[in-house]
Amino acid sequence: MKMRQHVCVNIDTILKFTDEKLGDIFEGDGTEIRDELLERKANGERLIGADGCEGFDPVTGCPGHPISN
Repeated sequence: MKMRQHVCVNIDTILKFTDEKLGDIFEGDGTEIRDELLERKANGERLIGADGCEGFDPVTGCPGHPISN
């Protein structure tokens, strides 16, 4: 069976961006976004997943989704 794997981004990687860039990516205040990302990291989260990824885990990522033919 074929599986679809959604993309995700590592929180450490995205924290390297400027506040301005974070604001552009997430469409909000970059400083507030950075604070939220740091809080999520402190809570043990490592990854941010794609919208709509059912079963996404912030530590292991996308669980994979069967593709029906």
